[in-house]
Amino acid sequence: MEAWALLLILAALLAMAGVALLRAAWSRAGRSPAMTAAGWAALAAASVAGGLSGGAWGIAVASLFGMGLAGAFLLDAARRAPAGKPVRQPREAGRARERADRRILHRSLVFLTTGLGGLLVSIGLGIASRGLAILGGWEEADANSLALLIVPVAWAILLTIFLMQERSRARFATMGAFALPGLAAYAPILLGWQA
Repeated sequence: MEAWALLLILAALLAMAGVALLRAAWSRAGRSPAMTAAGWAALAAASVAGGLSGGAWGIAVASLFGMGLAGAFLLDAARRAPAGKPVRQPREAGRARERADRRILHRSLVFLTTGLGGLLVSIGLGIASRGLAILGGWEEADANSLALLIVPVAWAILLTIFLMQERSRARFATMGAFALPGLAAYAPILLGWQA
């Protein structure tokens, strides 16, 4: 078997191991930062091995195995999820409905702040990385490619961090800390400085 094929098999196995580790870490009663880090490290190693085996094609093929396993985990979790308990008394039904409406509103706000806020911060990080690359002497096309790579990776990492934080205040603090490089990249534009 050729070296590229072995690297591709290794990449697929690492992608599945990374997804399995993340699933195990997030299924525990207490958060496990070490297991979560190991899962993300396995996914990063899968990307490297996939890239070495066949470039973008190798990364795409390896990621299909990880996504397939993640989909299987989601199907299994949906199948095992318990049905909600029916509310028997009319007065309790009204209160339960109000509580459910508040929970849905809260969850929607959390989704909007973490999902869209994380995306905006990730775009800022991508723009900051592009600016640093150009300052470092990179060609514009290479700097643009780096920014396009940074945005989805940073977004995935930020969303993982947000999922591990139980309080909204911690999420906003994390978002603010990660937004600083993007704001620094925008500072010349906002202040009207010319290059």
